[in-house]
Amino acid sequence: MLLTATIEEKRAGAKLLIMQSECKLQDNEKVGFVGRNGVGKTTLARIMLGEDVDYLGSVDRRKGLMILTTEQEQIAQPNISVIDYVLDGLRQYRELTHMIETYPDTMGEDMEKIDQYSDALEAYADYGYYHVRDQVVESLKAYQLTAEQIDDKFELLSGGQKRFAQLVQIEYSNADLLLLDEPTNHMDYVAKAKFVEWLKNTASAVLVITHDRDVLAAVDRLIELKDKKIISYPGDYAAYLRQNASANVSAMHQYEIDIKTLENRREALRAAQVKKGQSAQSPNPFVPLVRRLEKEVAEIEDRLSKPTIWIDQASTQQLKRGQSEQYEKYKARNISMREAGQGTTGHATQLVRIDDLSIGYSQPVFSGVSFDVRAGERVQIVGRNGAGKTTFVDALCTSVAGGKLKSTVYSGQIDCAPSLRIGRYEQELDRSLLDKTLAEAITNIYRQADRQVNEEVVYQILSEYLFDRHDISVPVSQLSGGQKARIQLIALFASRPNLLVLDEPTNHLDLPSIEEIETALKRYDGAVLYISHDSYFATALGGEIISIDG
Repeated sequence: MLLTATIEEKRAGAKLLIMQSECKLQDNEKVGFVGRNGVGKTTLARIMLGEDVDYLGSVDRRKGLMILTTEQEQIAQPNISVIDYVLDGLRQYRELTHMIETYPDTMGEDMEKIDQYSDALEAYADYGYYHVRDQVVESLKAYQLTAEQIDDKFELLSGGQKRFAQLVQIEYSNADLLLLDEPTNHMDYVAKAKFVEWLKNTASAVLVITHDRDVLAAVDRLIELKDKKIISYPGDYAAYLRQNASANVSAMHQYEIDIKTLENRREALRAAQVKKGQSAQSPNPFVPLVRRLEKEVAEIEDRLSKPTIWIDQASTQQLKRGQSEQYEKYKARNISMREAGQGTTGHATQLVRIDDLSIGYSQPVFSGVSFDVRAGERVQIVGRNGAGKTTFVDALCTSVAGGKLKSTVYSGQIDCAPSLRIGRYEQELDRSLLDKTLAEAITNIYRQADRQVNEEVVYQILSEYLFDRHDISVPVSQLSGGQKARIQLIALFASRPNLLVLDEPTNHLDLPSIEEIETALKRYDGAVLYISHDSYFATALGGEIISIDG
């Protein structure tokens, strides 16, 4: 066993996050970690790392356990190259390399040094270091770092590129346990495929906090933090869905049994109390009965808690009629997205026409792209990061708004119908909202869309998108990634668009919210133009595929 975390109680202020739970991680296993946004997944990871010690419980780690995480700050020596940054993070790489390169010239007949040299050769082979430099270079290129960037300073990389370099370092680290938090956010399909292949084959144990279903399909086991408890599900994502559905059906049934049992005990208690009051005997024979029933009622009330129920849509279709009715009664609240309704301007209306478009900055990033978007259609834009997908989306949205393009159109044209109204979901939240409170941000979004907004409307929107009333005064900058993503969804439908432009809309969202988006988009009768490297999401939406490959 690599690590065992036993949590009796963990709180964040007055909020109870985890109680009476245990999580065990074993050698070489790949574990997906899921749960609704804000339940405490990252908190549990920090407890495992030893960064959070404010809890009741214990964490037992195997002696000498080496743990690495993507949550650690990306710190590098000044002027160090990207390749050296990665290599310096590998277990004993520099030390072993130094011994192998220098000992043959210095060890002579020194048996101690000869033994150290022999051990170094063996460790070097065990860690796979003989070809690791070339392998690291190829991995960095898979994450779209150029040869020039790989040899240049680490500090010159963007934040996203630094994260990719850190991920490569972790992949080759030979650590015993890796704790990864949403590692595939913003990866393109090539990089993600490489990551998934690495995940399947690495000798390290991996705990990955993610709701990327492509990643979850590659794990050995899922754990879920739900109702303050850690629940383990053997198998991959498909196995989790089956077990989750079965467990939730049982939980609903048991909850109804407990409710009926409690009602019966309360009724029996009321009857016993009446008889106790009417009895003139001494000692009163009903006193022991009342005490026993009071104890039973208290015990049931203490353990009775409405379970959080979520069953994926495919599994709900397999439920029996009575189970379906139970699920509608008990299922967990989810984002409602009621605004995702009317969006068409006529079935055959052409909303956008792209004709032989070439666009870029100092030079074209792509050329020769042509396609139409009609009302009600779904169109997926695919291509590697940097191929120009976001550049195209920026140009389209700016053209509709009548603004000045940041890019240059070298040839071709973007024609938009006069009736076109775009709702845009971007990878990052509008920075102008970060300094506002949640209430101010929602008010600002609705006023920009020329929508009526008051305190009652704000509270209604908060409820529909799973915000608590006390969140209303929280600065947007302090919200979690999932909460910020829900603000983007609010903005998406505020203008009642007939074309949705979506850029990686499933990033940062939990599984029920992702499925709710898919459901809402299926019933949305406007057009959808989307960029997504989530194969499950793309399968759910479908539509024509337009490849932008530079």
